[in-house]
Amino acid sequence: MASIPYDDFAKSASKRISEEEMFYSLHAHEWLYRSSLLAFFRGAGIMAFGEMHTNKGRSDIVLTNRGRTFVLEIKVAYTSEEISIKLAEAKKQILSCNYAASYPDAISLALIIDDTQRQIAVSEEVK
Repeated sequence: MASIPYDDFAKSASKRISEEEMFYSLHAHEWLYRSSLLAFFRGAGIMAFGEMHTNKGRSDIVLTNRGRTFVLEIKVAYTSEEISIKLAEAKKQILSCNYAASYPDAISLALIIDDTQRQIAVSEEVK
């Protein structure tokens, strides 16, 4: 994540608010991280799909590689203090939406990104 070019990151985190091109700061959204991860996985030859629909919602990423399927739910912590809160949210969402049910023997992972570091802070299997 830290290798996302600064210009791309800054563009995703800025918004025009007037004709004078004044900008104010916004956090990068989850979609930027999801798209970066999808591009990485696909570039590595892994079958990766974003926003896969199920009867109860959409998981962020589904990966299939060497006969294994992984269902990822991504949450972004905008402060280091939010990491544990976001982990709990991701785990709850994975379980309540039962994303892995559509994929026999899939492994569900909660993936928490620390936006202050632009790094994956936590990845935890959810059973």
